[in-house]
Amino acid sequence: MSEIYDKIRAAIEQSDKSRYRIAKDLEIKESGLCRFMKGNCGLSVERLELLAEYFDLEIIIRPKGDKR
Repeated sequence: MSEIYDKIRAAIEQSDKSRYRIAKDLEIKESGLCRFMKGNCGLSVERLELLAEYFDLEIIIRPKGDKR
């Protein structure tokens, strides 16, 4: 899952929005978002989906070894 985390973190870092604005827009706690960005905690699937949607990213689940 670290690849997904890395992509989400990169989207947040490259965004022109502050972490505060992102947290407010998504109605999540800024402190949790900051802990995630520092690598101190993970995120629930629901939060990952929320952030992916916010940054217009797509999370794809496929069998291992399927590199399409």
